[in-house]
Amino acid sequence: MRPVALYLGIALLAGSAAAQGQGIEYGADASRIGGPVNPETGITPPRKDGTARAVSRKGIDDTVERMFKAADSNRDGTVTLAEFNSEVDARKNKIIAERFARIDTDHNQSLSMAEFAAWQRSIGAVALSDRLDTPQTEMIAESLPVEYGRKDDVDFMSAVLEPLNATMIVSANTDYDAGTSLAELLEYEHGRFDKADLNHDGFVTWDEIDKLRKGK
Repeated sequence: MRPVALYLGIALLAGSAAAQGQGIEYGADASRIGGPVNPETGITPPRKDGTARAVSRKGIDDTVERMFKAADSNRDGTVTLAEFNSEVDARKNKIIAERFARIDTDHNQSLSMAEFAAWQRSIGAVALSDRLDTPQTEMIAESLPVEYGRKDDVDFMSAVLEPLNATMIVSANTDYDAGTSLAELLEYEHGRFDKADLNHDGFVTWDEIDKLRKGK
């Protein structure tokens, strides 16, 4: 019986290694996280029975690296406040230009009273408010959002990760030099991940995020 058990153990280990080679990862409770993890995104697909979506630490690291590269404009391995502010300003300018183009219907680079009035009417009752804090239909963020892929993936990752912002860049810069490195940014985001990973299995699920939000 002992050789049979030994061969069975070897076969199970080989199967596990093959699965990992295909990018399949499992936490302490594979049924809880919904089974295989997408090797490209680090996120498990939701099951038909509603099992919670989950993200691995690899999924976090890949997304943080993309956020970092988007802000490290001179590719020197650090993100400074000047680089961050420049990227935010560039995104603001792009949104402002797109808004102007939508209103400037004859594309002559100037707004007539008729074009302005048509735009105001298109936003309904908001146009009649004199309040300076009137909500806008499209906000220009003071942070670089988590850009991930499908909308549901973005929503999930945004609940786990903090978008890149000026306060984070300062807080993550633990050696207090000119800029924040990728390693420092990863360490900062890992702190959020570990706090959300309530059962410490290396995955964060929507269930854990909900419990964290509710203070359970």
